Amino acid sequence: MAADLFDSIQLGDLMLANRMVMAPITRNRADESGVATPTMATHYQQRAQMAIVNGSADLVAFGIPFLANPDLVRRHQEGLPLNEVDTDTFYGGDERGYNDYPVYGQEQVV
Repeated sequence: MAADLFDSIQLGDLMLANRMVMAPITRNRADESGVATPTMATHYQQRAQMAIVNGSADLVAFGIPFLANPDLVRRHQEGLPLNEVDTDTFYGGDERGYNDYPVYGQEQVV
């Protein structure tokens, strides 16, 4: 008997509710420093929206895009471009990168 797409499946320690799994495209489309590109942001935005719409997810989380875009939800809703990420400011050093990324339409505070 063939497995149905909506049958649960055990993958290692994980029990998945169905057999629909989305592989990330993170590394093959990232820039030289490993940061997501606009193409990747669009890809993940579309997949996240579809997962919510078709009921395969109740929540979708974004990591790096939220760090650099305090208004990420608005940017996704309105198709606005994302701020450029400065990985040198991630998780350490000084206060740079925590609250100095601008919302769309404001100039970056230096």
